[in-house]
Amino acid sequence: MEVSQTAFWAVSAVAIVGAVLAVTLSNIVRAALALALSFVAVAGIFVVLASPFLGVVQLIISAGAIPIVTIFIIMMTHSRLSLLRGALPALAAAVVGIPLVAVLLSQVLPRLGGPATVAYIDTRTIGAVLLTEHLIAFLAMAVILDVALVGAIVLAREEVRRRAEVRSGVARAPTRAEREELARSRNSEGAH
Repeated sequence: MEVSQTAFWAVSAVAIVGAVLAVTLSNIVRAALALALSFVAVAGIFVVLASPFLGVVQLIISAGAIPIVTIFIIMMTHSRLSLLRGALPALAAAVVGIPLVAVLLSQVLPRLGGPATVAYIDTRTIGAVLLTEHLIAFLAMAVILDVALVGAIVLAREEVRRRAEVRSGVARAPTRAEREELARSRNSEGAH
C-alpha cells in the first residue's frame, strides 16, 4: 500500500469518526467541534488527492466558518444540549443511514482493486467552471450565506436589546426554566 493511499484511508477514518461524533454527541457545542474535525479531515482528503486549492477552500469555509456560525447560534440561543434524544430520532437515523451506507459501499467497494488516477485541476479551470457552468448554484450559495449573516445580526441585535431592557429594569431576566422552555419551543418549531 502506497503512502498516499495509507494517508487517504487514515484521513477518511478521521472524517468518518468526526461525522459520527457530530450526530451522536448530546452536547451541541462538542458536536459542532466534531463537525469541524470532520471538515478538516475532508480538507485533508482533498490535499491527498492532489487538489490543494479545494483543500484550502474546504478548510476556510467548511472547517472554519460553518462551525463558528453554528457555535455563535448556539451561544445566542442558549441551547447547549440537543433535545432530539430517544427512540424516534434513532429510528429515523437508521432508516436513512443504513440504505445510504449500503449505496455508498456498493459504489466504492467494486472500485477498490482498480488503478487510481488523479488528475490535477488548476484554480483557473475551477474558476472558469464555477462561474460558467455552475453560476446559478454559485449565486444561490452567495444569497444563502447573505441571508444567514443577516439572520445572525438580527438575533444578536435582539439579544442586545433584551439585555439592555433587563439592565434598565424594563424587563426581568428569564429564569433557567423559562430559558429551557423557550429553547424547547424553538427546537420544536424548527422541526415542523
